Amino acid sequence: MGDPKLTIPFMAGMHGLANVSQREAALKSFDLSKHRKVCDLGGGTGAVAYGLAARYPNMEITVFDLPSVVACHDCFKPIDPKSSNVTFQGGDFFKDKLPESDLFILSNIIHNWSEERISEILKRVRSNLLPGGEILIVEALYEDDKSGPANTHIFNFMMMLTFEGGRQRSAAEMKELLERHGFGEFQVQKSGGLSDSVFAVKASTPVVNGVIEKDNA
Repeated sequence: MGDPKLTIPFMAGMHGLANVSQREAALKSFDLSKHRKVCDLGGGTGAVAYGLAARYPNMEITVFDLPSVVACHDCFKPIDPKSSNVTFQGGDFFKDKLPESDLFILSNIIHNWSEERISEILKRVRSNLLPGGEILIVEALYEDDKSGPANTHIFNFMMMLTFEGGRQRSAAEMKELLERHGFGEFQVQKSGGLSDSVFAVKASTPVVNGVIEKDNA
């Protein structure tokens, strides 16, 4: 997506989808008012970040995405004085330093990647979360028996076609994934719409090779 002539139309489509699905799910999910330093990882045009900035004026939100995506962000900036609380940082979240934050938001990120790559993402997020920091994941969730909803089946089919290892998960699968990477106090909020929300807290015990180390005591 290096060519702006191609990037901007693609990001316009993603911006529209984010506004009708992830943004609303994030705003209706949990009380995030205590958070001050927030990173919207892979946050694209900032649709979710701008919505949260309008709701929570004390938040300082960094949208971290590829430089080619960040270069277009001015095309999507809303006319809102609180939008100044949203800044953009270009980088590769597999390689570059992430902003230290007390909340990381991953909106339609987990379902894009293989288990190995997800493990890399969650380890990097956890290491850049401040003590007691939290993670908010926004994407379509299956029922635990994978019977539905229909929109999750559609997203799952799209992910499997588009991304190697990409797929949707149930709340139970998401809980197991997060616990394995050092997160606890798991909560889920089903929206009844296109996206749901998962919330978890950075556990105090360290993680080594994807496994939470237990205290000897």
